[in-house]
Amino acid sequence: MTKLVLTGWSAISPYGRGREAFLGRRATGHDVPDFSAREALGSKGTRSMTRLTALAIATVGDLIADTGCDTGADTGLVLGTTTGSAQSMMDFTRSSLTAARPHRVDPALFPNTVMNCAAGQCAIWHGLRGPNVTIAGGRTAGLMALSYTGRLIRSHRAKRVLVGAAEECSPARARLIDLARPPHEIPKPLTEGCAATLAESVDHDAPGRAEILAVRSRLCLDGSPGAALRDCVDAALVSASCAGNRIWAVSGTGTTQERELLAGRPTWIDGLPGDASSASATFQLVSVLAAAELNPSHVDRFALVTAVDTDGSSACVVLRLIGSPR
Repeated sequence: MTKLVLTGWSAISPYGRGREAFLGRRATGHDVPDFSAREALGSKGTRSMTRLTALAIATVGDLIADTGCDTGADTGLVLGTTTGSAQSMMDFTRSSLTAARPHRVDPALFPNTVMNCAAGQCAIWHGLRGPNVTIAGGRTAGLMALSYTGRLIRSHRAKRVLVGAAEECSPARARLIDLARPPHEIPKPLTEGCAATLAESVDHDAPGRAEILAVRSRLCLDGSPGAALRDCVDAALVSASCAGNRIWAVSGTGTTQERELLAGRPTWIDGLPGDASSASATFQLVSVLAAAELNPSHVDRFALVTAVDTDGSSACVVLRLIGSPR
């Protein structure tokens, strides 16, 4: 019997670069410390690269190196985002309005304005020849990317998928979040980074970190996000054949709806400090994997990761922690 399993993970975050830095959890701020495209990837091909793209390329590269993952046609990449690099979009548009003539813009900067730039550059940089997908979903993007990954593997379009999400800190992103924030929501400091996992279809005795039991999402259209999240979680637990009282740990984006629904659960695992926007859910996911890695007694326990975005979308995944790193 085959299962969809997460067999590896990596992250670049305010804690530093790589799994070990994330496991150590010593943040120096809300930005990734001492990170630049040139320093992380070299000078070739990085002159006009955005920070978001560089974070994604570096994280995916670390994950490939850690897992020894094949990069051929059977390996896909699914990357979650909101809009890609909002700063690049705004800067390019501004240059077309302020230049002597509208067409006098820097053509090297145009690819950065496309939402799937980071995923495409990851494929080019690392020679990934499988399906290449960008999922836009705000704070729920990472879990929606995980759902899409399951469909790719179950339909035999890929044997394994590198799946994650990336976000950069920028004035443009800060402005957009301020404009979209609901009146009752308390603002959080913006943070950034990229986290990714390797999902594979494996047999019952293969090693791994967590089995994906169910991924569900809902869209609230009637102004009641709490009810939408509750329906989402209930559907996932039923699909996973997991009673709510069997959940060992939960991790969420910290919205009022999540805290009300998940109150009383035995263990709450934090993701990144601050608001990681489209990377939030994936950082919550790897936070659960990290907690299990640090304490082997959590093997065979169940975890729930949720996410809620300001657009009314909710998503969740139910995991079973199944073993030690390979």
